[in-house]
This record gives sequence, structure tokens and C-alpha cells, in this order.
Amino acid sequence: MRKSKKLKNWSIIFTGSLVAVGVSLCVVLSYSARAAGGTLIAKSQLRRVVDPSPRGATGSVLAMIDANGKETFQVSITKLGEANFGPIIRFEPSYTTNIVDGLYLAPLDRTGVKNGTWSRKYIGIGQSPPDILPSFPTLNDLNNTELAVAQPGTPRFTTIFTNIIAGVTNISMGVTNVVGNITNILNGIVIPNPGQTSTFFEVMWAPLPALTGTPSALSYHRHGKLVAIGDASPHAVASVNISFNGNTGRSELKISASNLTPGQQYTLFIANTTNHDTTVMLPVDNMTQKNLGSTATFVRDTQFGDPLPRTGDPMPAQARDIGDLSGHIVQIRDGFDTIHLQGDMP
Repeated sequence: MRKSKKLKNWSIIFTGSLVAVGVSLCVVLSYSARAAGGTLIAKSQLRRVVDPSPRGATGSVLAMIDANGKETFQVSITKLGEANFGPIIRFEPSYTTNIVDGLYLAPLDRTGVKNGTWSRKYIGIGQSPPDILPSFPTLNDLNNTELAVAQPGTPRFTTIFTNIIAGVTNISMGVTNVVGNITNILNGIVIPNPGQTSTFFEVMWAPLPALTGTPSALSYHRHGKLVAIGDASPHAVASVNISFNGNTGRSELKISASNLTPGQQYTLFIANTTNHDTTVMLPVDNMTQKNLGSTATFVRDTQFGDPLPRTGDPMPAQARDIGDLSGHIVQIRDGFDTIHLQGDMP
């Protein structure tokens, strides 16, 4: 299945059955947490699925097993408008446009209309909360999955075929529609059906990591540089800073470039793999400039719901944390696709 680089977001259809697993592991892991006399915890930050997109809603996900075996899973969001939002655990490590199975949880509670606040806390004793238990005996089993925040709905469309329009290939057995400037791909629904219950539209997602007793040990800060390539901007320089906070799950990326040729719009590109011989350079977004001057910056911060650049091949997926991109080639190009600066993500 192929998709155009111009496609920003797909509605996902969940099919298939959930795999039943035993609960014995739950007892062992919960007992281990109690025996150690401490708390196991993991925090993650929600980020937008559409890239690029303006800043808006922010949120976090907490998973915790305390010393008494109480297991808590909590979702908290602010500045999220409208209605009908619910969390879904997807059985995949990162947000992609793949069609995958998932576990629907009880919907979010809108606790504040003015500030768009939403939350839901799920509790289990000696095992996962009831909504999560069918697929994950303990919250530790959530490692390397993701949480999606989504809305139900059935978009409007009129036909079903594969075609190419202005360089965009629409998927076979589906159509491309645009809702709120977001391009969605829909599979297997031939006519509008208000009663359809098998589709949802993701607006945010968060990686779900393994629980640990020392989340601060996961934190890091790394620094790197980009160097000038050819004669495009021979005196240009750039610094690359990345950091991750294990206590909050926050990832930050900041690139600052100077001495670029003025009058050009610059765009950041990052390679899909660390293999320098076979990389595909993926455009991320335009850099921020004042009057198209000689300095340019690029910032992504999950504290503000920013999505991280994509990684993976052949289906690019958003990075779980910024360290996933370490070793990937980074380029700054102009509108003519000329490379001005290049280096590796630290």
C-alpha cells in the first residue's frame, strides 16, 4: 500500500480481534513492584498527529503501579475543543497511517468547557484497570504501544477508486477527502452511513513507554552542529540541540542557523534511517525566519503538543522521543532544493 507524501492524516479503521492473554504475569509484576517497596511510573506527552500544524491542545498520559499494587492510568488534556473525545490504545509503537487493531477505553470526561479540559482516570488493583485488562494484564505490558485521542465520525464522500490528481495517489478501495484542512483516507465504506461505528479520527497521540522506578535516569541532553555544503551559503553555521526529560516524557528539538543567504525560504529535512548510503530525506517543515533573513530557527517541543519529525521506512512514523532520530542526516535546503547545511542529529 503506497501513500503520497502530501497526505497528512488518515482516518483509521480498526478490524480484527484482540488477542487474549493470561493474567499470571500481572500478579508477578505487581508483586515485584510491592516487594521493591517503590512505585513504577511512566509519563508521556500528547502531540498532534497532523504535521505541520499550529499549536493548540496539550496533554499528558500517566501510567503508575504503586507499592501496594494499585495500577493507575490517567489521561489529561487542555485546550481541546468540541466534543466526543475518547482514548484508544493502539497496538503499534508510534503514530503512523497504518490500519491496526486497538483497544477502546471509556471516553474522556470534559471537566471544563471554557479551557477545553478533558480527563479520565482508570484504576486497577493488582492488575490493569478493567478497560485495559482484556489485552494487557498489567500496565507494564503497555510498553512500546501508543495512546490515541480520537473522535468518532463518518466523513462525506461520493465514490471509490484509485486515481492520481496533481501528483497525489488515492488509495485503492478508498477516497481522499479534506476535512478542516486535513487529508483523510477512508477504506471500505462505500456510502455515507451515519450509524457507522468502526471509524475514528485521531487528533493527538502519545507513546506509552515501560514503567520504571527511576524515570529521571532516562533524561539526556545532546548537542551537535551542521556544516556548510558547497557555495550556497559558504559561511553558514548551525547548532542542533535535543533533550528528553524522563520525569515528564518531554522531547525538545532546537536548530539555530546563521549566515545563510538572505532572501530564501529554508526548509528542514531529516533522513528516514541512520544508513547514510540508502537514506531518503523527508521534508519536515519550513524554518522560522524574519523577512527571509540570514538566520533561521526550528523548534519542536512536545510540551506544547508539537509532533516530532518522522522516522522509519517504508512507512514513516512520528518519532517516539527525539533520541529516536540520533544519527539521522539533517539538512537545511532552500526552495530550489539546494543543500546549504548538513550534519547528523546528535
